[in-house]
Amino acid sequence: MGYVVPVRANISSINFHWQSLVRRPMPYEISFRWNDPEAMDEPRANVSYVGYVPRVESVFSVLFPCTGRVSAVVSVDIMLNITTYQPKQAIIFLKLKRSKTCLQGQPTPLNEAANDTVRLVLGGAEQDLSLVLGVTGAIGVTFVTLGGVMMFYVRQRKAALRYTALLSCWSLEPEQRPQPCDLLGWMQDLSASFDRLI
Repeated sequence: MGYVVPVRANISSINFHWQSLVRRPMPYEISFRWNDPEAMDEPRANVSYVGYVPRVESVFSVLFPCTGRVSAVVSVDIMLNITTYQPKQAIIFLKLKRSKTCLQGQPTPLNEAANDTVRLVLGGAEQDLSLVLGVTGAIGVTFVTLGGVMMFYVRQRKAALRYTALLSCWSLEPEQRPQPCDLLGWMQDLSASFDRLI
């Protein structure tokens, strides 16, 4: 991430909430880079520097151990490499930039609790949701298309049956043909019987 977040002198550590939202394990690796070892010792995380992103929401802390020897603003890069498998294997490189203010004569107690929080949600929830929506939409379009084809087929068949019935009516002997006033009722009865068949 391209912006630098300042960490005041009274804040000695920050918390990160993280969670993997995908089914497969997501390996991670944490490392630190800082520019002033006289003002601050190496930052520390309270999780393994190599492992897997937890599948339930968890918290890890990063401690900024100021030495108290000099006053300085220390640039700290928290580098997090995460391997993902959606849609194919890729490594996500997160660089979280912080500028920690350290004051002379005020070393950081190493057992001090965290007092700043950041939430990281890692994974593919949006990808999973878009996949579900895409598949659902494709299935819906398929059903609508099949329904339209079926309706077209039924209408064409009914029209063909009506035409066949009309032709067969006129192929009868003149005395067996329905009268013009009876023809409409006869066609409606024929259509109703075809509707029951279809």
